[in-house]
Amino acid sequence: MTIKYRRFAMGVFGLALGASSLSTNAGELASRTPADALIYLGWTDVPNDGQSLVGLTEAVLASPPVQQEMGPEGAHVRRVCAVLRMMLAHPGALVLLPAPPDRPFAEGLGAVIHAGAGAEPLTAKLAELVTALHGGQAPVRAPVGDASLMRADVPGGALYFGAVKEHLVIGACEATAARLVGMTSASSGSLADSPGYKLACSKFEPAGKGFALTFFAQVPALLRLVNSLEPLAPDEAALQEKVFTAMGISALRSVYLRVDESPYGPRIVAFTQVEGEAGGIVSLYRQKPLTDDDVRLVPKDASFAAVSNFDFSALWQEGLKAADQVSPEPRAAVEAAVTQASLMFGFHPVNDLLANFGDTWAIYDAPSHGGILITGLVLCGETKDSAALNGMIGKTVQFLTPMAAMGKVGLRIRQMKHGGREVNYLLLGGLPVPVAPSWGFAGDRFVIGLHPQTVAVALDQADAKTRGESLIDHPDYKLVRPRLPKDITSLAYADTRATYRFWYALREAAHTMAASLTAVSETPFDLGSVPPFPEEYAGIHNFIAAHSYDADGLMYSAYGAHPAALILSSNGGLTSTTMLASILLPSLARAREQAKRQVSASNLRGIGAGCMVYASDNEEKFPASLDALVESGTITEPMLHSPRDPTGGRSYVYLDGQTAASDARNVLAYEKPIDNEGTHVLFCDSHVEWMKPVAFRQAMVETYRRLNRLDKLPPEFRE
Repeated sequence: MTIKYRRFAMGVFGLALGASSLSTNAGELASRTPADALIYLGWTDVPNDGQSLVGLTEAVLASPPVQQEMGPEGAHVRRVCAVLRMMLAHPGALVLLPAPPDRPFAEGLGAVIHAGAGAEPLTAKLAELVTALHGGQAPVRAPVGDASLMRADVPGGALYFGAVKEHLVIGACEATAARLVGMTSASSGSLADSPGYKLACSKFEPAGKGFALTFFAQVPALLRLVNSLEPLAPDEAALQEKVFTAMGISALRSVYLRVDESPYGPRIVAFTQVEGEAGGIVSLYRQKPLTDDDVRLVPKDASFAAVSNFDFSALWQEGLKAADQVSPEPRAAVEAAVTQASLMFGFHPVNDLLANFGDTWAIYDAPSHGGILITGLVLCGETKDSAALNGMIGKTVQFLTPMAAMGKVGLRIRQMKHGGREVNYLLLGGLPVPVAPSWGFAGDRFVIGLHPQTVAVALDQADAKTRGESLIDHPDYKLVRPRLPKDITSLAYADTRATYRFWYALREAAHTMAASLTAVSETPFDLGSVPPFPEEYAGIHNFIAAHSYDADGLMYSAYGAHPAALILSSNGGLTSTTMLASILLPSLARAREQAKRQVSASNLRGIGAGCMVYASDNEEKFPASLDALVESGTITEPMLHSPRDPTGGRSYVYLDGQTAASDARNVLAYEKPIDNEGTHVLFCDSHVEWMKPVAFRQAMVETYRRLNRLDKLPPEFRE
């Protein structure tokens, strides 16, 4: 098996084991993981459709088109999928432990699969896979701790794996495997008992039954690991510490993420533990809580929305403070640039503009705006002085007007009246531009959009006196809000149900592609297994997420399916797999062709270099034939064979009788044309070009003309 495909197969095995666990649950194996684990990824209860996705991948790989492209190596990838499917049938965990001293960090990689009675069969299947991937060399038994595991020699080290009681244990080195073996019977000292892990788990409601995924990482240990990969000089380490402190990164202790099921549908919760009063940019997450009135800025029929409390003026100040802690020199340049900008625009970007903004922001789109795609998008903010903000916008347009005029564009501000309010909009006169940047004010709120009509509708919603029903009144919001923390600093919403029909139609096409592609395979995909739209639609919930914080750190909670997540879900993964196969089949063929072209071009460059060496020893004369180069040892026989040439014979044609002083435009050798796309050509100055048939023919005609050999021009190059 080639190294390329061996690495590909092992990569698929590792990535698929991690990525597919995104479809799984966490009745976790944290209690079987050492407390000092740098990274932990645990899962249980992989849904049937998640396992079916692996089965579909097997079917696609077994289809004739894919088999033809991948050849015998495809069988190895299918073996990986078979082992993966067996693993996903059981709870498991991937871990990264501290590697033994002076050893690569990758030796800390390990896995524990709670396979029960399936531990021994899974071990045997894994042994078959490892044997196939490494040239038929079977693993051997080796004592590890209190267990007897399989040891397989792999590039750069050894892999240990085997059944220990009800678990399959895998370690990238003996020390890692031994630690995991010891944890299969340990009752204390596990990650589940560590303060950071227990604190993170306590922040959220326990998961119900069903799938879940748990990720946990210890930030300081990871930072030390990163630094150990490429040790820093003392001054670099000191600078890094300043940056981390200024950014607030030094205060981070751990990161926890959990994906599971809730009564409302999929749930994602995350917690970043912060020690003490973190400064820098991290401190900006500690914003004041959103009020119901802030959320009412978003209409009930919003397609998507994000509402947040964020102080941009504070962000600027924290940015300057952080920069000062690292190096005070740039501050003067920044302040000079801001001062210059204030002179050009007629107002100070920080003291006048940023200071004018409040801290509440909402961005959303809604069908009631009448827009399409992003044209209905609006930004609603808070202003302390609407007249001043309107004046600054006008000054900005005034500043840009002369520059626009140089491009024959006339900027014109116009007004629209609606409901007693004035909406301003900017026209780019002289160009058929389909948008008109617009803005307006309602009390202490301002709205910016792409059309005056959109802004007019959004202003009605921003004004408490004229607004209609809002996101507060949406049944999904009412259902999920009690599950979110009491005080939230930001909110995100997406009407997934409104867009799901599009994703279903896209997946339906992909399902059919998969069924067609695998129809003649040994394991075809059953198109009839796909549920009809109403059945799937009934289980789709709109996406609602929020950020919050407390004395221990930052929290994130999300319920329902975000539209983007539909592609990454187990069902959506089917779409990705099928479409990826349909896209990669021609791409893989193309990539192979490009690789062959690179080899052929390299062969010709070697021939050109050989001719130059030969000429330096033979009065500037090039050799009489390519055989002379082979006989002199300047090039080797394999260099005369192009991987693009299906005949197996010599692939290059040599034009003899030339010297190092010949015209540099003359063709010296060329690859026999194999198709109508083009061929590689070596010129007398040793450079190689890929030439299209017409250009190549012209180059040959000109070469023979300059050599006074037009009568000997090969027939294929004549008119």
